[in-house]
Amino acid sequence: MRYLPVVKNGRTMGYLWASTDDRAAAYERRGFDVEDNEVWGTWVARLDEAAGRGVPPLEAVRGFAGQPADDAGAVDGEEREAPSLEALKEIARTPEAP
Repeated sequence: MRYLPVVKNGRTMGYLWASTDDRAAAYERRGFDVEDNEVWGTWVARLDEAAGRGVPPLEAVRGFAGQPADDAGAVDGEEREAPSLEALKEIARTPEAP
């Protein structure tokens, strides 16, 4: 799977990911407060909208890179690879360095 960090105000909020076989894409969030929930909902809606337009999952995730930040942050950083969704969930649970 491939993933990209979503950053808002310098904080990594979560990760957009897509399977390399183009069967799935989603947003893995790092936290569960009100702001995290709002950001999660926005990115899930964006992925759903892209799917509704027939955009393959990996193309959709990559397409968000480089877009300007808004209330849900921005995709910021290089594309990375994780061996599984469980591995990405572990990455999301790891505390950020201050």
